[in-house]
Amino acid sequence: MNPQVNSLSGEAEMVGLRESIQQLLRSCWRYNKNLEEQAAQLHMLTGWSQIMEVSISRQMSFLENRSQILFEVLDASLSSSASPDCSLKMAIILTQVALTCMAKLKDGRFLCPGGVNSDNVTCLDIISVKQLPNGACHSILFKLVMAILRHETSEISRRCQYALLLSYFQYCRSMLDPDVPSSVLQYLLHGEHDGEEELDLQKIDEEQAELAQANFSILRKEVQAILDVDDVGFGIKELLVLKIFKILFPHLRSLKNLGFPRFEGTPARIPLRG
Repeated sequence: MNPQVNSLSGEAEMVGLRESIQQLLRSCWRYNKNLEEQAAQLHMLTGWSQIMEVSISRQMSFLENRSQILFEVLDASLSSSASPDCSLKMAIILTQVALTCMAKLKDGRFLCPGGVNSDNVTCLDIISVKQLPNGACHSILFKLVMAILRHETSEISRRCQYALLLSYFQYCRSMLDPDVPSSVLQYLLHGEHDGEEELDLQKIDEEQAELAQANFSILRKEVQAILDVDDVGFGIKELLVLKIFKILFPHLRSLKNLGFPRFEGTPARIPLRG
């Protein structure tokens, strides 16, 4: 064989090998850079979440329009945690922040408006505690369901998400006890508000009924997909769904009354789609 041909062939192989090594090095550099960026983002998000946790727990009472601020943080956290671009570690941090926001919203709605020792709180003050608009509540529930259904998950993430789901439905409970006749409520409200207490009471009741129906519809549509996610102990999600329906319908003893099979003995899948 001609030595010159061998030399040219050897040089071509060396060039090809050099290009392959350079391409491999560039890929490794991009991969390492991506890991560094993810680590930096995770570090920054961890710091942000710690600031938010402290601010929400200790400083939120000094701010005006607290419910709107909590909703915006909660809604943004759920949106980010449900994104396919969000890593599992970041999703866990975001869900924990969302859970703190939801807990603070619930406290603001159900704790005594004037404090435990207040003697000036009226029945009207308790009933008139502002709740997030129905549209905001629907946004929270929809994005939370999307976050639960994301492919990548962990036990810690699921625990936070299910706790948040349960806390959400507790937050959406009506302040008006269905067992208390409207005439009794009207009597309690008499003299606390001039002329408009009946209209306010009716409006609150209608808005609450609308919210409950929308929550029920969303849950009915998505519950089977949630039950199909095999990530927790056998039967836990079924009990969670039953607990949520108990919150929505306090006097419910069986899901059979809503057209669903009862939970008897071994938990079973609930055919709610369709």
